[in-house]
Amino acid sequence: MHIARWLRLLTVTALLLASIGLTMSAPAQSATSASARSATVSPAVHAAPRLAVSMPGPLRSPHTVGPVPSGVRNVLYTENWGGYVDTGTTFNTVTATWTQPRGACDSRQTMDAAFWVGLDGYTSDTVEQTGTLLQCEGVLAIYYAWYEVYPGAMVTYSSTVEPGDSLTATVAYSDGAYTMTLKDSTQGWTDTTTATGTYARSSAEVIVEAPSNLVAILPLASFGSVTFTGASVDGEPLNYSGFTSNQLDMESSGGTLEESTSSLNSAGDSFTGTWDAS
Repeated sequence: MHIARWLRLLTVTALLLASIGLTMSAPAQSATSASARSATVSPAVHAAPRLAVSMPGPLRSPHTVGPVPSGVRNVLYTENWGGYVDTGTTFNTVTATWTQPRGACDSRQTMDAAFWVGLDGYTSDTVEQTGTLLQCEGVLAIYYAWYEVYPGAMVTYSSTVEPGDSLTATVAYSDGAYTMTLKDSTQGWTDTTTATGTYARSSAEVIVEAPSNLVAILPLASFGSVTFTGASVDGEPLNYSGFTSNQLDMESSGGTLEESTSSLNSAGDSFTGTWDAS
């Protein structure tokens, strides 16, 4: 993705939201102690975030080029995505399961981490996606379930998400409709939204993201690690030979590694994203 196009889209989106009176994320609440234990609240008693879970920032090759994992075409750095992206054909479905990480919220600033699956966004200007969001406001950890058809806004569900919950997310295309399904097997709920539109379906992804507040990428919340399992694209593993599989690690513009992505397991359907820095 060219830098100019990415920044231009963020700027236009920010101006559009400003024109209709939307605001960005609420300021972080003051923490009583930097080492204080993080608290958790339900989204039902807290304002929904004004965030964009969107396209990857400029892609860069690793500083040190080593062996590329089996079945993976490229290993790249980007400023806000970590995980795996498949390209090379037109895609219809993507799915993965993960356990919601607990946020280690001990900072006085707002930090976020999103976990999701989606179609598009890597080589196109839209993304059809669903997943969960960890938001740290000081020591307060807030967890959301959401979907988004970018460049439209993130829409949060009222369903409760807690650390340790088992989540399965699926985005499926059929006859012009995109069905985004998020299931919490621990809490016993399923949220489904269907959107229509003409989109490229040129990529499919399983991602850890540092979201944007529509002006800049926010610091990545400390989430420890998250393991995606049962990940598949059109019923095939992420490193299927008919796809171009890309492994992404998250690195700031200043060169700090923020999230590292493991190699895929032998089945090609599982990997771990690990928090390194905010």
